Amino acid sequence: MPDEAVLVGTPGVRKIIHIDMDAFYAPVEQLDNPDLRGKPVAVGGSQKYGVVAAASSEARKFGVRAAMPSITAQRQSPDLIFVKPRFDVYPGREPSM
Repeated sequence: MPDEAVLVGTPGVRKIIHIDMDAFYAPVEQLDNPDLRGKPVAVGGSQKYGVVAAASSEARKFGVRAAMPSITAQRQSPDLIFVKPRFDVYPGREPSM
């Protein structure tokens, strides 16, 4: 094989990679706002009928997950901090809410 040729995978085999970027939103908010670091953070709506779009690792320790009703998330993590989504700063994501 010539030095410049590199084979990756099996020829003729198609591979699909799925990356769940929803979990990315909360760490972005913690990166942009140092006051949120180390605290349970949920990106999403905090109103009665709101939904968690993403949860930080600190919030996940309490069982908070994406697509969870906000009121349930607040019960599971009483110190949970809700942050409104800023879709303009999350790469590759258009507003869908």
